[in-house]
Amino acid sequence: MSAFIANDLTTACVAAYAVKTSHGENLDIVTSASHVLRAENQRSFNYRYGKNEAADPVTVDEETLKAILRLDPGRVLGAIMCYIYQACECPDWRETKARRIALEALGEAKRLTPEFGINGWELQPDELPTR
Repeated sequence: MSAFIANDLTTACVAAYAVKTSHGENLDIVTSASHVLRAENQRSFNYRYGKNEAADPVTVDEETLKAILRLDPGRVLGAIMCYIYQACECPDWRETKARRIALEALGEAKRLTPEFGINGWELQPDELPTR
């Protein structure tokens, strides 16, 4: 399934939302988590395409981090899902630190998305569109 290496912005976004609750806007921790995420994305890409390429480091600065944390949470959910799709090729994906980071980010983005879970987890009949 993996087709590409997620760009620095997408990778840093996942990292930023993963560490937001526990560490706030800590650039060093976001950068460290970004490197874990990028390494797993590269490993997934290599596995998928039979390559042995090294992961490039992720570059993120304070200004970009602050802008990421102002993104619409719905857009952040899309970036996280993009990352997960690109990084999940290896058979041991479920046991990786990158997956734990991505799931932490997913939880934070869902918590911040006003539309997510307004009526609880189950769909209700009155939520169905009328003709």
